[in-house]
Amino acid sequence: EPRAAIQLELEKFVFIATHSDLNNEKRRQGTKIICNDSREMKKPVFVAGDLNDSFRWSRNSASFPLYQKDFIIASDTVGNTIPGRTDNGALIDFILLSKKGKNKIKIVDSKIVREINIEGKTIDLGEISDHYPVFTDIICK
Repeated sequence: EPRAAIQLELEKFVFIATHSDLNNEKRRQGTKIICNDSREMKKPVFVAGDLNDSFRWSRNSASFPLYQKDFIIASDTVGNTIPGRTDNGALIDFILLSKKGKNKIKIVDSKIVREINIEGKTIDLGEISDHYPVFTDIICK
């Protein structure tokens, strides 16, 4: 299926949302485009989404070695983002922050949200989606 990235420029940073391809070469190509474009931006850049890749994948990582040249991981890396998976390969949803912009952003907190409480009822988000949402709370300096 076709993949895309959506870029939103805000006053203090740029946010890019994507869902990376399953094919290694296509994922690498998309990552190169995002990294090249972000190098040209003067503001801090966030990349967020299902990257279908992980820093944990030593041999099969197609895009994370490229991302790690320009970005740091700003999101939680404890556990997995795919419900029901306990293996080391199930952390594929991330929020990344450009290295050149990290001095302008303070990361306050980040979590992989596995459950929420609504009106006293605990809801397992794994029953709603095949990925847990990830958030990162920031302060722009």
